[in-house]
Amino acid sequence: MIRILRAVFIENLGLKLISLVASIVLFFVVHGAEDAQKSIYVDVISTLPDSSSGRMLVSDIPVRVRVTLNGSPGQLQGLRPGDVPPIELDLRDPSLASYEISPVDFDLPSGVNVQAIEPSSITLAWAERRERRVRVRPTLVGEARRGRMLRAPVRVEPDAVLVVGPKEEVLGLTELETAEIDVSTLGDGRTERRVRFASLPAHVLLEGDGTVNVTLEVVPEQSERTFLRVAVSAVGLTPRGLRPTTVNVVVSGPPEAVRALDAEQILPVVDAAPLRGEHAPRLMPVTVNGLPDGVEVVRVSPAEILVTPG
Repeated sequence: MIRILRAVFIENLGLKLISLVASIVLFFVVHGAEDAQKSIYVDVISTLPDSSSGRMLVSDIPVRVRVTLNGSPGQLQGLRPGDVPPIELDLRDPSLASYEISPVDFDLPSGVNVQAIEPSSITLAWAERRERRVRVRPTLVGEARRGRMLRAPVRVEPDAVLVVGPKEEVLGLTELETAEIDVSTLGDGRTERRVRFASLPAHVLLEGDGTVNVTLEVVPEQSERTFLRVAVSAVGLTPRGLRPTTVNVVVSGPPEAVRALDAEQILPVVDAAPLRGEHAPRLMPVTVNGLPDGVEVVRVSPAEILVTPG
């Protein structure tokens, strides 16, 4: 038995080693020549119709497609997604109902072929294109700190932006809301925020970078109070008549000061001195005297009254 085993493993050892090496080389040559498969993702670039067409694409176009390739293992092993240039879809014809992606759309190394594309067909949907300017509304949440208030109005620049999209969606937009601004986080004085828009309809596009500048100002709390039918007096000249003889006065200021105001402190007057020597009636502005510090006139209604000289 020992003699037999020795003959099997030791006799003609050189020839046996040569045979083994030849078998290994032949194995790799044969299997290396067989095709292998590999799947990669390739980016997609779309060329769309210009605005003069009056149409726009509303179907979703994939940003990349999955491509199954075949070729030699050596070629595929070294192939990376970035080695294959993006494919370009020519979608400038709005009459197209679909687009078929073909193997010829891919720029591949020699010997590498496309076996499958996913998706290989894209359904196209079109809509009438429309554009218009839409007002911007800042979205405010929370409240100013105790004893403070947000001065109105809040300024938005630009206060309207151009939107482009399908006719039905664009005409349905009455205003665009910004992302939320938390008023409770604002300090005293003026604050400027660059704010993005809240979510938009799927196919609506905006001009610019999709942001607006919002200016807010936090001031000491103010309250308003209205005094009705307050009698008007004339100074500088005693007129023959005033019409009307009373006005409504709206004032604002610190809540405590406004609450403490008495109607008798509100003194609407007209300066009739410029009418000296005249005879024809003239509209003259009404001013308000007697207000304490910090309290201001918001408006007088009517702002002018007819003064007839004496």
